[in-house]
Amino acid sequence: MVIIGAQGNLIDSSDFSAFELDIHPNLVQEIPALKSDASQNRTTSEDLGENGSGEGASFSPGDVSRRIFGPDAQGVESCQKNDAESIQRQRQTIGLSGLLNPIPTLGNFDAKGTEHTVRFRGSFVEKHQHSDGWTAYLDHRGLLGIRRALPTEYLKRLDDHNEYFGDQIRIIGLTRSNRFVSIQPTLRGGEPSENEIRDLLQESGWQRVPMNLQNLPAQLMGTAWWHESEERILVDARKPNFKKTPFGILPIDLVISELPQALLVKLRERLI
Repeated sequence: MVIIGAQGNLIDSSDFSAFELDIHPNLVQEIPALKSDASQNRTTSEDLGENGSGEGASFSPGDVSRRIFGPDAQGVESCQKNDAESIQRQRQTIGLSGLLNPIPTLGNFDAKGTEHTVRFRGSFVEKHQHSDGWTAYLDHRGLLGIRRALPTEYLKRLDDHNEYFGDQIRIIGLTRSNRFVSIQPTLRGGEPSENEIRDLLQESGWQRVPMNLQNLPAQLMGTAWWHESEERILVDARKPNFKKTPFGILPIDLVISELPQALLVKLRERLI
């Protein structure tokens, strides 16, 4: 397991508990039990507002995937298509499972991106998924691109973010369209420089994907990295997705996917 420590160092999975306690004390807080008025979460001066999420259990992304789709649900099955019909079918299965409770739409929110509507709630951030999310894939020319993700792929991406970067993303419910509502510990700090992000990723074993192997949207070109031993690829490694905290430079919302084998072969050939 490749975890980025405070100074970009590698931390072995056997040292994970020490990593959480010594380097990321803000990531080992107890997951808040949410009330409708969010009164239990007023541990800071920030107003949590009237759109509390309601009481209910929280689950790791991997647990949600396994409980709904079975123990081998790791993303796309070999026979699974990645079309709109497959996405809709999985979302219906999620809703019918009864595992996750519906959560009201955020009446007020603090930020909205291409994937999530976000509300800052003191020690954590509440994120409502309003699109199907993104995952990396190889296009018809054998170049790295991104496409809409199946719900199982989205859950795998969040699970990887927890595993590789020591995060604590939890799933707490569903939107009206059976997309996910998650919480994530708040990270406070400014943006690191591009050089600091580069040094952090390189020291942890990540390498840049050459530009001539990328066919990403213009704003994402040059933001892709790959890890050879973990066979993972990440996209959107830009300054807004990192925070320079007292515990080091930490990522917020990177798009992590399994590295397509055909691309892995091309990348390894360039290392010879």
